[in-house]
Amino acid sequence: MAKLQDALEVFMEELEKIQASIDSIKEINPSIDSKINEIKKLALKVEISNLESANQLFLKNLENQYLKIDEKNFNKSFEK
Repeated sequence: MAKLQDALEVFMEELEKIQASIDSIKEINPSIDSKINEIKKLALKVEISNLESANQLFLKNLENQYLKIDEKNFNKSFEK
């Protein structure tokens, strides 16, 4: 019976250690979640910025193409 009591005490001590580890993970987890959310927000800002830059380049190229077409039409009107 004494051996069973000793084994139970050792088991309970190990269980307390495990519970302490779980508790510390629970404390760390919100911090990790917060950091992950910050990283996601920064990544989204970078993605939006890249899309805005790409959009500006597209619009500039579109404008240049339109001006070329307009210039050709303008020159054709004088050729007549």
